[in-house]
Amino acid sequence: LAMRANRALHVTGAPPEGPCTLSPARVLAAAIAFLRNRKAFAKYAVAFFTSSILMIPLWLLVPVMSPQDRFIDNVYHLKDPPQMAAALDKFSPVPDVESFLKQMRKSKNGLDIMPTTTFPSSHAAWATITFIYLLEASAAAGTLFFPFLLLSTVGTFYFAQHYLVDTPAGILIGIISVVIVSLIFRESSGQSVPKTGWLR
Repeated sequence: LAMRANRALHVTGAPPEGPCTLSPARVLAAAIAFLRNRKAFAKYAVAFFTSSILMIPLWLLVPVMSPQDRFIDNVYHLKDPPQMAAALDKFSPVPDVESFLKQMRKSKNGLDIMPTTTFPSSHAAWATITFIYLLEASAAAGTLFFPFLLLSTVGTFYFAQHYLVDTPAGILIGIISVVIVSLIFRESSGQSVPKTGWLR
């Protein structure tokens, strides 16, 4: 299963350096789609900001370290439950995952406090928002991005950066953000986007 997931990540443009790397072709496709539908881009930008505002209180109220920080590297030297300790003793990641975990550990060297922004998953929230508004901007762009958006979320499990519960919570945040934005942009007097500026 791990090898299949790894091959899938390669196919969708997410190399072993991380589950969220975008290929230039996909970035260009998204840019073209949003340039052709600026209203969709405006909604996307507002939804992205809205989701961040919604997640910050949850990150503060439910501070959770990533599986890598808490269990694999156990940065605070906490005692693990017996079953978890036994599973960790047998943990042997494939080379790509091992390389990624080492890079993540290196990127956090020198931090006095580890990040606790695991729940909800911003990857899942932003992937949901991106997919919805790319579909609105261009069905072709949305279809092109869907495998990447799906695997960038699944990849967070594969690379030990999120727990299973984090993803549905992130998807829910994404959907709530889209609903809020739809209310904000709801057509009023036949005009949902301001006439001023580049959104004209």
